[in-house]
Formats: sequence, structure tokens, C-alpha cells
Amino acid sequence: NRERYAASTRWVHGLSETSALNLSYRYYWDQWQANAHTARLAYLVEINENEDFLEFFTRFHNQSAVEHYGESFDNAKAFMTSDSDVAKFNSYEAGVYHTKTLGEMGDFKLLGFDFENVSWSNSLVYGIRSNGLRMGYLQTALTVEF
Repeated sequence: NRERYAASTRWVHGLSETSALNLSYRYYWDQWQANAHTARLAYLVEINENEDFLEFFTRFHNQSAVEHYGESFDNAKAFMTSDSDVAKFNSYEAGVYHTKTLGEMGDFKLLGFDFENVSWSNSLVYGIRSNGLRMGYLQTALTVEF
């Protein structure tokens, strides 16, 4: 078993009726001696009244390696990994997130559930890690309340 813990805080400040700044921080630690710090800064703006929102964000992440990590091992140990996701690294990400409220789906029912507050979200993100990994991804989601 691996026990994991996290503590976070968030500050949101409205700049106007249609925009806001969001600053968040998260600290993570676990019993494998991993520690991580994540800070995120975002600017959110409403495009159409209560229907479309854009968020521009940047994220910084710093983590230590877990105690069982090594790039190579001379001898077999009870626990060992060379997975770069648990190595020591810094990462930087920047991106844009868009969400559109589609509204209610009327009388549509599936398995006895009424679907309400439907929204469609998309994000485009680019990130780099200090260990050489570069990544870009597009993510999309359809969200419904029932």
C-alpha cells in the first residue's frame, strides 16, 4: 500500500462581471518519500452570458523522485522503478480551455434519468519537462447532470 496526501489552496479574484483571476497551489507527499509542488495561474473570461467561457492558464510543477526510483540498478531490490513519471523533474504547461453550456435536453431520458445542464468542454495544452519530455494534447468532454 502507498499512502498519499495532498493539501491545496485557491484564490479567485473577480476582475469584472465577466472575468476573473485564479491562483492555486497544491502540495503532495506520500510514504515513498515523494514531494511535489504545483502552482497554477489562470485568467477566465465569459464570452456569451452564462454560455461560453474561455480560460487561459499556465502551470508549474516540481517533484522529487520516489525512494525506489533509479535510472538503472546494479542489484535487484524489493522495490525498484525507472518510470520517468516518478523521477525528479520540473514541468511547465500553458493552455486554453473552452466550455460551452448547451442547456437542458428537454424530455430526453436514458435509463430513467433526466439530463440537465449539458456542457461541452475542450482544452489545448502544451507542456515541457526538465527531463526532455515535450507534450501537446487536445482534450474534449461532454458533461451532463442527471
